[in-house]
Amino acid sequence: MTDTRNTLQLIIPQHLAGCTIKQFLREELHFSMHQISRVKYRPEGFRVNGGTRRVNSTLLAGDVLSFSIDDPEPVSGTFSGKDEETFRSRASENAYEEDISILFEDDYILAADKPAGMVSHPSHGHHGDSALDILRKKYGRLYLIGRLDKDTAGVLLFARHVETASLLSKQKENGTLQKTYLAAIPGTIVPESGAITVPIGVIRDNPLKMAPDPVHGKTAVTHYRTLEVKTDGEGRTYSVLSVTIEHGRTHQIRVHLASAGHPLIGDPIYGNTGQTRISGSFSQTHTCLIASEMTFRHPYSGETVAVRSPRCSFAVTGISR
Repeated sequence: MTDTRNTLQLIIPQHLAGCTIKQFLREELHFSMHQISRVKYRPEGFRVNGGTRRVNSTLLAGDVLSFSIDDPEPVSGTFSGKDEETFRSRASENAYEEDISILFEDDYILAADKPAGMVSHPSHGHHGDSALDILRKKYGRLYLIGRLDKDTAGVLLFARHVETASLLSKQKENGTLQKTYLAAIPGTIVPESGAITVPIGVIRDNPLKMAPDPVHGKTAVTHYRTLEVKTDGEGRTYSVLSVTIEHGRTHQIRVHLASAGHPLIGDPIYGNTGQTRISGSFSQTHTCLIASEMTFRHPYSGETVAVRSPRCSFAVTGISR
């Protein structure tokens, strides 16, 4: 893969010789027909070795397929993963100059390390101070892939074009994009590793709070593994868990661990504001949950990208005194 600004250039390998442009985009890049049509009707459309080609044109080994991934002017909204018109958000001119570390950056993707206490995207009461607003002020148009709760620190992923955003979102839906969390809970969980599978639903009289709901809830699976069992300065035991999830329901990790009798330390909603004192990466003023690692397939090069938050270094060095 080579590129110029906002133009993707792909060299056709030998094993794909004979396929059409449409087949290549559908089968190798997983473009939808809507995405293909959107690119086709841009001024230069699809080009092979510098010349304009139709989507049914046959590709040869060594051909250079190029096309623009420039976006039209942004409109307001939030991304659903299905339509570009719902995948926009206009940044505020008053975005705070917060220090958000950049963990990975190229012409198509940006990954950042969000601090606890910051919302991921604009929402009620948060216009200009979200991670999306702050980063867009510096980097321009960005599209958020997934989100983290306000109190959760760690890796956030952004795409720099609509096409890239759609492809990464498909990876999120099919499980190619994987995220690992670190969580701190009081005591020890039995068994030391396992899966919590109870469905999750909204509490009717409190739509901001979720709860286990085996009858009407949505399917949710949380996998956990105990990394360390430690004691704080006053002799209280706590455990650090590695957690991955399927389905990604709202507050899923928090609800599932609370349902197992081990709500996250510092969680004000699900039952443990926390007496345990932890030193290191976890903030004592926020829920002890960090999105520590993320892996995904680069949508254009095909390489596996692994991004790690520096906040998770305590998992090796220990986090209590």
